[in-house]
Amino acid sequence: MRKFYTLFLLLIGFCSFSQVYNVQPITHQMYQGTATVQFSGDDTYSGVIPIPFPFNFYGTTYSNLLVSSNGYVTFDTSTPNALSPWSFNVAIPNPTFPTKNAIFGIYTDLNNVNSTGNYFTGISGTAPNRKFVINFINVPFFQCTTSHLTSQIILYESTNIIDVQVLEKQACATWNSGNALLGVLDASGANGIAAPGRNTSSWSATNEGWRFTPYSETQPVLVTFCSITNATVSLTPMMTGIFSNATFYTSTTDALTNSNPINPSTFVPVTNPQTLYALLNNGTIDMLPVTISTVDCGTDADTDAIPTAEEDINNDGNLANDDTDGDGMPNYLDDDDDGDLVLTNIELINLGGRTSTYQDTDNDGIANYLDIDDDGDGIISINEDYNNNGNLQDDDLNTNGVPDYLDASVLGINEPIAATFNITVFPNPVQDKVTVKGNTNLQMQDIQVLSLTGQVIETKFNASGDNTFEINTSKLSSGIYLLVIKSNDLLYTRKISKK
Repeated sequence: MRKFYTLFLLLIGFCSFSQVYNVQPITHQMYQGTATVQFSGDDTYSGVIPIPFPFNFYGTTYSNLLVSSNGYVTFDTSTPNALSPWSFNVAIPNPTFPTKNAIFGIYTDLNNVNSTGNYFTGISGTAPNRKFVINFINVPFFQCTTSHLTSQIILYESTNIIDVQVLEKQACATWNSGNALLGVLDASGANGIAAPGRNTSSWSATNEGWRFTPYSETQPVLVTFCSITNATVSLTPMMTGIFSNATFYTSTTDALTNSNPINPSTFVPVTNPQTLYALLNNGTIDMLPVTISTVDCGTDADTDAIPTAEEDINNDGNLANDDTDGDGMPNYLDDDDDGDLVLTNIELINLGGRTSTYQDTDNDGIANYLDIDDDGDGIISINEDYNNNGNLQDDDLNTNGVPDYLDASVLGINEPIAATFNITVFPNPVQDKVTVKGNTNLQMQDIQVLSLTGQVIETKFNASGDNTFEINTSKLSSGIYLLVIKSNDLLYTRKISKK
């Protein structure tokens, strides 16, 4: 019988070990924000911004943070509206790093004094699984002003997970050596981790996501391997990040005396469960107990119509680090993998049931059951519960028989046009204005805001920068509208929401 070997990495009291983070790549998906973050000038912090839920970072729980105009947030709120350092040239961790107690997503020298970019915060989901989002949208670099950064930091309630999503980060090697950083750093500067290839240096990135998962006495690590009972189990899939140099032992005595280490690629469990001990070999005496147990690999553990063995989304052999919605429950035990209020088996049934390839309504390469925006309309699915009853199935504003969270085709959205001109629309939901930005090929002819019945609501738009246009939405009532963009004699339609 095929089994999952589940490793619980727990912390033990006699070791000196505080909260640490490990980092792994995840699917690129962007959330929205609508609350504008204000800055007094270049290289500054925002005022104090409340976090909508308690958030634990490196062992300390915080309720507020500051946003830096240079692409990061800090939990040190002692200097609101003050200078935010822009120059740095050392990799993390390092006690001499100029800013600490921070999430860098992405830290580099930015300059938005001409307001061509935007900074937003937003909240997604419901307690106890909310997400607090900090957006850096089309923000220019200090010297390379035609290059921009679009990224976001996502804080997860309850699990204290941190995601950094990068839509586009261009390189600017002519200033400050092009240095940029994507990572986390504690208040001392001595403990931190950067995403692979994203420590202090000059680099570029598009359409990538990174997850920073905390490990501590109260947040144990869970690693799940698929194997056969009493067969060889390879521990190598977990040996990345902070576990890259770990050594495993069958007892604390062996671990503390560095005797009889286990070969991680040829380990055979002899009991169920079985406890191992891992030395991190990271310059400290940090040791983690590892408890191995088994669950049946040939079943559908969460009855979501997807076999457990197929829920290793990142294909690293470890099912426990596949948690699309960051709710602390791995996908193989979660019946709503993407946390969009639609059960995974319902997302499959709605669209004809399970097939050899899973349904992908917006053809973005992310199956609906893992996609936070199923129809690709720019509004994440959980925000299309317009009657606020917790059921997305009965929201059908244009009464065409298709639930709104799956309804993009009715809008006539032309994604090839969007791709050709690199069109982005933000923020969404909107408040006082909506911005449309494209590449140098974009020749804007018209922008209109229409009601869902086709009534023209607004037609006036202004150029606000290079290939950037704004339309005033301050007078719109709360609701859903169509944004129709005409460029190069082609039409592109986007659904927008006014809160």
